[in-house]
Amino acid sequence: MQAEARSSDGGGGSGPPEAVASGRAGTVRPARALHAPISATLWTGLHRWICALAVLGALAACARPAPEQALREAVEGVGAAIEARDAGALERWLAEDFIGPDAMDRDQARRAATLYMMRYQSVGATLGPLDVELQGEDRGTVRFTVALSGGTGRLLPDSTRLYQVETGWRARDGDWRMTSANWSPLVR
Repeated sequence: MQAEARSSDGGGGSGPPEAVASGRAGTVRPARALHAPISATLWTGLHRWICALAVLGALAACARPAPEQALREAVEGVGAAIEARDAGALERWLAEDFIGPDAMDRDQARRAATLYMMRYQSVGATLGPLDVELQGEDRGTVRFTVALSGGTGRLLPDSTRLYQVETGWRARDGDWRMTSANWSPLVR
């Protein structure tokens, strides 16, 4: 039985292989199967490159979230700073030109937050659904309700108040900072 058919040039080198007998009568398989380890190696290398490119593409897509998503994360960051009782972290979310109710500036906002955080051992900020409105890629308005609570750390807070909040935001180099905030109590 013939083990291998020779290539068309008869030398078995540079021409394309035609077929290989499989050992069963009448069954012929392509000769390239003899070179499976080489093609598997090439496939594995190609497969690795494809996977690497896919991962790099995914990382590039995830490197900077879309403006709305980044703004939502910034609002959540403000809430996390309040709950962590970290007035310094809260101030970092405020733009240099921040303006609040009654002409409150950035420093006054930090001081007001510090007083609230000193008054209560535990502070909570539960945000309602965020209504995000973008003005271009670098400005936005976020409206939401928030339940602010403070207490001594017991099961129930000593104080809870609901507010309707409207905040203005500006992005610089992909980082969102709050430029304004206005709030009013929902229940008097």
